[in-house]
Parts: sequence; structure tokens; C-alpha cells
Amino acid sequence: MPSQTLRLSLVGFGKVGRAFAELILREHDRVETETGFNLVVTGICTSRFGAVTDPSGVDLVRALELASAGGVHGPSVESTEYASSCPADIVVETTPLEPFTGTVGIAIIRAALSADKSVASCLPVRGRITVCSDPKCCCRYLTFRQGPSTTMATPDLSAHASWRS
Repeated sequence: MPSQTLRLSLVGFGKVGRAFAELILREHDRVETETGFNLVVTGICTSRFGAVTDPSGVDLVRALELASAGGVHGPSVESTEYASSCPADIVVETTPLEPFTGTVGIAIIRAALSADKSVASCLPVRGRITVCSDPKCCCRYLTFRQGPSTTMATPDLSAHASWRS
């Protein structure tokens, strides 16, 4: 059975983002064999080192080396803009936690979901987050499922008001 490519973009490349990149490098073949998904990181965006995008896949070894050396990956890009425009199926949000409001992480999650991307986040989101501003739309709020250390969310835009005939 041929594998299906699953494009990931990492927003945040500190300890958690780098550990996730190392995990992908170490477990890539096993994940592909067991699940049929070829995980490809197509972009990294970080406030400290800039952003890099490659639709065919970022060189994770090089990205990790640059981050360890304090080198710049690329131009500075606002994280919400990047999350909404990056070539990815899933945006992996690992920015530093703002413990009282989660403002930055929530803004990134909202931007990605509004662009019809799925999101994985370490942000301990509870309850609902506004996705759509249309008060008559049934996808206005998205309820998050939270595991022991991650938050997963996928918008169901099939019910979105603009998609209805």
C-alpha cells in the first residue's frame, strides 16, 4: 500500500518543537510502516530564528543544527499569518505558554483552523474557541479534545454557512 503524505508545519521551535522534530527524524520510517503516513515537515516558523518553508520538505537535520547554533532559518514572519498560509495539512503549535490567557497560542490555532488546517497544540485549551464570526453558522465554536499532553482540533467546515447552497 502506498503511503499518504501528511504535511506538517511547526510554529515554535524551542525545546518542544525541536524535540518533536527529532522524534519525527527518529521514528519516521516506523510511523510510515505502521500507519501509512509519510510525515513531511514543510515549514518552521519561530520568532527567534525566522521562518523557512519548503513544500517538498524542510531539512530537519539542518534546521536543528541552525537552531542549536542560534542561526537564522529565514525571514521573520508573523506566526498567525504563517499558520494560515503555510503549505501544511496540520499546524503543530508549540509556542511558549502564556499561562493566564494563552493569547498567542490561541491566535495561531484560530488562524490555522480558519484556513481549514488541522492543529496539534501543547496549549491546554479547555472548552470552545471561536472559529467563525457568523452568528448563524453552526461551526462558530470548535470544541477541543484534550489528551494527557496535547490538544487536537479539526474544523468541520462542511457545516460552514458559506459552504451551504
